[in-house]
Formats: sequence, C-alpha cells, structure tokens
Amino acid sequence: MRIIFENHIKEKGFTLVEMIVALTIILLFAGTSFFVYKNISRDKTFETDIELFNSILNKARERAIARDISPANLANVDCTNFVGYNIVLDSNDSTAHEQIVCGPTPADIIDINTYTFQNINLTNFGSNLNISFTYPRGELSPTINSPIIIQNSTASRCVNVTINSIGPINFGDEYDC
Repeated sequence: MRIIFENHIKEKGFTLVEMIVALTIILLFAGTSFFVYKNISRDKTFETDIELFNSILNKARERAIARDISPANLANVDCTNFVGYNIVLDSNDSTAHEQIVCGPTPADIIDINTYTFQNINLTNFGSNLNISFTYPRGELSPTINSPIIIQNSTASRCVNVTINSIGPINFGDEYDC
C-alpha cells in the first residue's frame, strides 16, 4: 500500500534548471530586440535628416523661382533687387543656413533660418559650401560638379546628392562608406 501512495505524490513547481533555461531564452529575445530597435531608430533618424536636407534645398529653389520675399523676419527689409536664395552648408557643425539675397553686396544677404542635422555629416567639400538658387528660373549658381556626400554619423552609411543647374535634386541610394 505504501508504494501506491508514494507514486501518486506530485512534485509542484519548476526545477532550477528549467527556470535557468526559461530565463536564458527570455534574455536572448530581449537583448536581440534591443539591438534591432537601436538599429531601426538610427536608420530612421538618418532618413529624417535626409528628408530635411531635401526639403531645405527644394524650398530654397521654389522660393527663388516664385520670387518669394515674404519670410517673417524680413518685415523692414528692402528686397526690391531680389537675386535668389542661398543655402550655406557647414561641414564643421552639420548645419544648413538659409539666406535670402536681396542685392549684389554681402550686406544684402540676410539669414532666415539655421537647420541643425542630428545624425549626419556633410562631406566632399571644404568647410562651407554656398548653394545659390537664382531668380527667375531657380538656377544653381555656381554649378556644383561633384556630389555632396551625406554620411550617417553613427554608422557607415552614405548617400550622394547631386544638384543639377536646372532640374531636380537627386539623392542616390544608400551605400557603405
């Protein structure tokens, strides 16, 4: 009778080995998902900066074509000799300075906005590159012969940007750099 009673006693709970195996599996999934999320977040920030760069250039070209002299900080500025818009890229601090050109002298150039990129470095030119879009056709002056390279500052990913004298601003595919 004693033998039958001992066989019916069930052990309750998990063994130490089962708990270690389950914890190891959970930690592996958590660690993997953390690194995947980190890479996706980094790539998304890079894409956002590329889109910002594209919108800055396109907005300056469109404003030059439209002879738009209406930015809010130009209330008391005479811009009757409108020339166009400049985008000055600074590779030292990864910024783009938007300027309106109201005449032929440097005093006629007025800063409108400064954009700071979060996750990119601008390369393939010296410390500054002045991109001028002139009225009435939004022409690029002077012509930029080599592409601007946008490099992801946290990963080895790059995109080439070519700006045609008249026409579209072309962004190449991402590549390892």
